Amino acid sequence: MDINITNDEGRVVVGLSGRLDNNTAPLLQDAFTEMGEDVYKTDITMDFSALDYVSSAGLRVLLFLQKKTLAAKGSLQVKNLCPTVLEVFEMTGFSAVLDII
Repeated sequence: MDINITNDEGRVVVGLSGRLDNNTAPLLQDAFTEMGEDVYKTDITMDFSALDYVSSAGLRVLLFLQKKTLAAKGSLQVKNLCPTVLEVFEMTGFSAVLDII
């Protein structure tokens, strides 16, 4: 999985490509840890246009990020989900938990 992070006028955009699974989920969490706690106070957009797959480990990291962001009064949005990833979100109830744009 590749992670591309940009900061555009106070909005953090995180682009993921490949697979968000047991092997790569810790990399995403580490990327947020490296940005520091203040990142959770911002508007974060996760761009999944190049993400092919998400596993339960990936869902756990997304839930963790959502909780941290809500606690810090920031926002987390997910956009450009492929049909396969959207189906996983719908089957697991994540489509009701995360803000999908």
